[in-house]
Amino acid sequence: MNLITHNVNEITIGQRAIDGYINATAMCQACGKQLAHYLENQTTKAFLEALCENIGIPILDLAQVKRGRNGGTWVHPQIAINLGQWCSAQFAVLVSKWVYEWMSRGKAPAVTPLLPSPKERLENIRLGLDLFQQLGGCDERTEILLKDCIRNILVEDKLQPVLPGRVEYPVSDRAVVLGYRPTPAQLRKIGKEAARIYQQRHAEKPIQREQFVGGTTRMVNVYSEADVDVLDEAISLVMGNNTTVMSAKVHELTR
Repeated sequence: MNLITHNVNEITIGQRAIDGYINATAMCQACGKQLAHYLENQTTKAFLEALCENIGIPILDLAQVKRGRNGGTWVHPQIAINLGQWCSAQFAVLVSKWVYEWMSRGKAPAVTPLLPSPKERLENIRLGLDLFQQLGGCDERTEILLKDCIRNILVEDKLQPVLPGRVEYPVSDRAVVLGYRPTPAQLRKIGKEAARIYQQRHAEKPIQREQFVGGTTRMVNVYSEADVDVLDEAISLVMGNNTTVMSAKVHELTR
């Protein structure tokens, strides 16, 4: 992990160079506060809900819990700015400065990684559920979506030995990896674009497999690792460039 480090009150606070995420656990340690108290705050809950809705990134991606070396809760730059304001006036100034300096360096991922392994994705969901509990639980719609994700990951993991060397991605999974939260209507548009691009490349329709959606199963198009760029192009056509959107929103808070 390529880190930018900041030292405050003899505590090293990491900031990921690739996406600007900051270690919120270390921030709170440096100012003698508890991250859980920030997350329990009603104003924080309202802010996180509004942020998710505004920039279209799921809460599981806005705040990421990591274990081991450089462990802790890593948060999106906009959350880090809000957390800094909650911590103290000093942190309000410092974190805004860190985010602005990171943006000025023009740091952005050159290549977005493919899906993590099924085990890693299940672990991320488990850690995300812990975060949901700190935020007061999740609604019925979120529970259904999480159950769909878990079922699909388990089915995918079971199928992999039968399909050696072939990893397949549905549109919805790839969109989440890229940081988007498309609506059902947008997913349908992305699916049509991806199928069109795939057919232009291979002169045949994409293969399909069964996937859980809304608690029931249906057949969806899936794409191999060799054609993941097809998904990326289709998602970009419908959703736009997410990195640009994020940078613009952070810039508004740091001007």
